[in-house]
Amino acid sequence: MWNQLTMDYFEGILATLLRADNYWVHPSYKVNLTTEDKRKIGKPSMPRPEIDLLAFKFSENRILALEAKSYFDSGGVPLSQLQEEHDVPEGRYKLFTSERYRKIVFEKLLEQLTAAGMAYGLPGGLAAATTLELSGPAGSRVA
Repeated sequence: MWNQLTMDYFEGILATLLRADNYWVHPSYKVNLTTEDKRKIGKPSMPRPEIDLLAFKFSENRILALEAKSYFDSGGVPLSQLQEEHDVPEGRYKLFTSERYRKIVFEKLLEQLTAAGMAYGLPGGLAAATTLELSGPAGSRVA
């Protein structure tokens, strides 16, 4: 049976592997959204989005946002669930299935990290200096 302790172990293993590859890792990173951001997303009363593991490789100005899912008693995450498309985010895999949600969350994440001095400035916007990737089950990736 899945429980929080199992998930913590799984995220811990991922964090150990990332640290071995010279990443600094921050678990359970909350992204601050304004009321206006939430309105644009279509969910004005939603809680702050949480990134399971946020990993930084400062030498490359690289940021990885990982969704860690551990389903030891199942066949995993069906690819079809990651390929769904929703205008308003719903379900477990919002960062994968709602482009608008993903775009707003990533923009706010980069603003938040830049303001905190945890990422280089971004002259020219998101496409400039920083690579931000969202990794998920079975090696799937959205850049």
